[in-house]
Amino acid sequence: MNTFLIVGNPINDLFRSIEENNLIGLLNNLAFFKPELNKPYDYKSKKEICLHFACANSTKEIVDFLISNGGDLEQLDQDKLKPLERAKRSNNVK
Repeated sequence: MNTFLIVGNPINDLFRSIEENNLIGLLNNLAFFKPELNKPYDYKSKKEICLHFACANSTKEIVDFLISNGGDLEQLDQDKLKPLERAKRSNNVK
């Protein structure tokens, strides 16, 4: 009997974990798929970098976790904003 593991799109799962403030899901995605945190990925028809997306859409806990795992606070997004500028523009400053 063969057993198959069915896995969704790892990048969508990563961003969904960020969007849902799911630290355990985020940890699992980082452990198993090892995405490059500072690389732009396509998510919901937009190229996003994990930390920028988290600053605009998630909690301080998720943002802190991404920073502690290599998220770059100086990296610019497609709008030429740093992650914390993105948080301010999105009214997600806490």
